[in-house]
Amino acid sequence: MYKKFSYLSVLILLVGITFLGFYRAADDDQINKINVNDDYAYIAINQCFMWVSNNGDGSHDPRTDGSGFYWPGGENATIPAIFEDGLIFGGKVGREIRVNGNTHRQGLQAGKILENGTPDDPSLTKYKVYKIRKGWELLPPGPTRDEYEEDYNNWPVEDGAPWVDVDGDGIYTRGVDQPFFIGDEVLWYVANDMDPAKSTFTYGTLPMGLEFQTTIFGFNRTGDLGDILFKKYLILNKGNTTVRDMIVAYWSDTDMGDANDDFTGCDTVLSLGYTWNGDEDDAGFYGSTPPALGYDFFQGPIVESAATDSAKFLGEWRHGYRNLPMTAFTFYINGGDIYVDPAQGVAEGSVEFYNYMTGFIWNGAPFVDPNTGEETKFVLAGDPVAGTGWYEGDGFPGGPPPGDRRHLQASGPFQFSPGDTQEVVVGIIVGRSTDSKASITELKRKDFAAQIAYDLDFNLTPAPPAPTLHGNGEEGVITLWWEDNAESYDEVDPLIIGQGLEDTTYTFQGYQLWQFSDRSGNNQTLIGSWDIEDDITTVYGFEQIQGEDVWVPKIVGPNLGVRRFSIRTIDALTNSRLKNGNPYYFGVTAYGVSLNSSPTYLES
Repeated sequence: MYKKFSYLSVLILLVGITFLGFYRAADDDQINKINVNDDYAYIAINQCFMWVSNNGDGSHDPRTDGSGFYWPGGENATIPAIFEDGLIFGGKVGREIRVNGNTHRQGLQAGKILENGTPDDPSLTKYKVYKIRKGWELLPPGPTRDEYEEDYNNWPVEDGAPWVDVDGDGIYTRGVDQPFFIGDEVLWYVANDMDPAKSTFTYGTLPMGLEFQTTIFGFNRTGDLGDILFKKYLILNKGNTTVRDMIVAYWSDTDMGDANDDFTGCDTVLSLGYTWNGDEDDAGFYGSTPPALGYDFFQGPIVESAATDSAKFLGEWRHGYRNLPMTAFTFYINGGDIYVDPAQGVAEGSVEFYNYMTGFIWNGAPFVDPNTGEETKFVLAGDPVAGTGWYEGDGFPGGPPPGDRRHLQASGPFQFSPGDTQEVVVGIIVGRSTDSKASITELKRKDFAAQIAYDLDFNLTPAPPAPTLHGNGEEGVITLWWEDNAESYDEVDPLIIGQGLEDTTYTFQGYQLWQFSDRSGNNQTLIGSWDIEDDITTVYGFEQIQGEDVWVPKIVGPNLGVRRFSIRTIDALTNSRLKNGNPYYFGVTAYGVSLNSSPTYLES
């Protein structure tokens, strides 16, 4: 707001504002359509950049027919990490095993299934990938803002898109009720398996009558959630047949930079499947510090269970049920002669894929741990970091060298009757440390924290409150002062509880004073810092520099104690004296520090 003074006009900008940058490519730059009803969009709200399609295809670039998940760098990411991935589902219909979904072929079509059990016209333009983002209203007028506004205003609630009932009347009213944001950017589409040509093209069997309402979301944050994207699948049986022994699985052709030097593995405790670099040097891409990339079932299908159990379903906890964890993890190798891809386009492929989904080799033979001689449904569940169990490399006697891997993690079985609904949430996580094995440790740490965040519905530690700022102008002088409302800030970080750490809280540490060129907060310039006099001076954090995560100083405190006023005589933007009649824009932030957390600080 504007403060008018007798000598100098001063504008004080109260800070606690998130500044966002947006880019959305035009259709001719963004989409290379394969079929008339195939639509593509990408999410790039944090360090991950990922393509998705309304035919169910994931992490595949429609422009190049190549890798479609890049990390790090978000909008500017250039290093490929995933060639393609997708949800796979299978079960028994009568005496037949049916499998469909998304691998290197796409078995879904756009659109919902109508009440009469037939699929709607997939070529309808409304069956696109919708994309909304917090803060779109702040964009300047133009095509980019118009696209976000169109998707926001035409949010397809009637087709299943999640929404918030603002007025509480149970009816979606445009202009009153709102799309439901999980995270800061959300993509949504609806698809079905009802096209026999597509269904048989994948693994040779007929449709099951299933609809998939898919929500993809991410958070505009640094730290752990900055390296994670989420995919929520609401699966509805709108057919007239019961699918017995139904299994849902997530398949991935993960290519971490160079596709020819990868290993894979799993962690049964975390329900995590992951890919890591097998030769310690991802030449031409991630170099000597390659990351590890994993997939986690943050929420598996629900099944009836003991009365004392509870399961998460549709945003609530239901007693008497439990969420199934990962129940099998298998892998196969491009060009291998034992662990091979299931056949495509023939019914035998469904049987082969279902064998993988149930923890067997494609031909129904069991996987055998070469170290113990015991059969297992969890391939490569050893620990490469500790050097124990069955893992690729030294833990796989006579095993294959690093190469191009696919892996599959499954959850089931359950009975899926007409009218039933299941909800599955998969997270894609990247962790990077000093070498390939240390990156596995970092990946698992992030995965553990992300599961806690998901179970808490992402009600994470809030930043300190914005200090209440005041100002007064005299001849050539501006006096700024602010209140101490942030100094009692002391908030627990739920993501690090239970790790045996002595300190698990973000605690107030200091203030930073800023000057801006306008009321929108442009040309932000730091003009002063004050912090508690203690052992904490420089606060470090990760920053993207030329596509790499670099640990750099983020806040430098003078360690001379806290104060809550500043007298200004110089315009920090022009390095000249303040002039009567000119507006000046200032803001103050408070920050709290938790050295054990990621990020290490939160700022108002």
